[in-house]
Amino acid sequence: MPDGSFSLNPASYNPWKPSGFFQITMGFGELSFGMAKFIDIAFDIVVGRGGQVLLALVSCRVFVEYITSQMEVTPISFATYKIIFLREGPTFWSTIRLLREFVRYRALNSKVAMTWMILSASFIVAFPTLASAMSGYSGNSIAFVPDQSTNDYLLWSDFQQVDYIVHDGERVNLVQNFVVAKTRESCYGYRAEQDAAYNKSICYTRLALSDYAQNYGLFGLNKTSSIFNNITLPSPVLNISAFYLEDRRYYDYSTMPIVYGHTWEDPRSGKQPFSDPANLTYLSKNSGEIFKKQYIDENGVCQPTVTYKWGFSFLILFVCLVCLIVWTIGTYILWLKAHLALRAKGDTGVAGEYKAIIELSEAMTISLRSYREKPETLHEKQIRKIIRKDLSGGTMMYHAPLRTEPYSFWAGFKRWGKRDKWWILALAINALVLSLAAGYYQFGLAVFSAFPFSGMVLARWIGQTWRSRTLIIVFHLFLGVIIAPITFPRES
Repeated sequence: MPDGSFSLNPASYNPWKPSGFFQITMGFGELSFGMAKFIDIAFDIVVGRGGQVLLALVSCRVFVEYITSQMEVTPISFATYKIIFLREGPTFWSTIRLLREFVRYRALNSKVAMTWMILSASFIVAFPTLASAMSGYSGNSIAFVPDQSTNDYLLWSDFQQVDYIVHDGERVNLVQNFVVAKTRESCYGYRAEQDAAYNKSICYTRLALSDYAQNYGLFGLNKTSSIFNNITLPSPVLNISAFYLEDRRYYDYSTMPIVYGHTWEDPRSGKQPFSDPANLTYLSKNSGEIFKKQYIDENGVCQPTVTYKWGFSFLILFVCLVCLIVWTIGTYILWLKAHLALRAKGDTGVAGEYKAIIELSEAMTISLRSYREKPETLHEKQIRKIIRKDLSGGTMMYHAPLRTEPYSFWAGFKRWGKRDKWWILALAINALVLSLAAGYYQFGLAVFSAFPFSGMVLARWIGQTWRSRTLIIVFHLFLGVIIAPITFPRES
């Protein structure tokens, strides 16, 4: 099982279990300790720190545009302007200071936007921690079952599911109590029944017994002559018993076709004795013993090996992907609102670092001189005291020119929707595929769908030409093709 426990049915593992929150439930590889450690450190640096830098660059740009679009109607404090425009970037302390400025001094008109900026900055600060928590390495393990008589550990990989026992096998050149088990090797590689290798294989014997059981029944109840493998047998038929046989309507393509007997009814009781999974029985190739399912369930264990696997915690990865998608959508909406507002006002750009320094210096000088103070003669503590107590954090505001009609976000939104209708349709289809895939537990497809979604958002936002936008989307598709099979490999 992904969490290192033993189970006869690994597919029954529930990836949503809270106990697996900090466990590597999606690991892969047989790595040395040094290699696993190297991959983990490289992931933390590239994805954790690199991802934080990328998110911070995007957020800072969006915050600057949004604040610029609002400063004609909503004044902000000196500290808020410094944090946003002088590119301090989302850090723990800058987030705390921004929250303090919004709460204590000057808040934005839009409480939703203000709350989103705080949450977005908090997510970016926590991103390296999330990236480090969702990845890691742990020891590989091998499944064992203790011998029923000696308690020596037997490799679980050497066990085979028992299909039939031919109690009078000596009648057809087999041995008494001949056990027919489902091997782990495929039977689909043989060319035809005329192939000599096929005729001698367990595959041929297994399917021949399946056909025999379907024609003459089980337990040797028919008192008639029969034919098996070109051998004519006098009455009675072969005494063949079983334990549990899968439903023959389905096929196990990883090994061989399922044999007959699941729906066979015992004429003596009218019941189907081989349809109960609790009767599953296995044969150990090493010891030759037969083990019941109950014994294996109760005594099977997984022992650690000297190799390691690297991978992800499914729950933390899922939380991180959801947060990243929410952050992408929220940041895009904030950027869209700012972009439409600036376009409607005719603004061509926003203040960069140097211009921001000039604007902040000018505003602080005017404010301090209004208190009959010469800024150049004041100490740092005096300036801080005047700004916080007397000026209530200071005032930064752009003077808006007179306009014939006020800007309407919804009117701008409608114009944007008409212009970018094909982008919106593509994003909606992608989001629908992602949601359906997650809802039907197709997590590989869900992870893959997240990459073209983010790629289309970034392509529309930073792409200037169709060539650059196509390159961004193709790059994200390439990442999805690589990462999706790693995070959710197909079962063989």
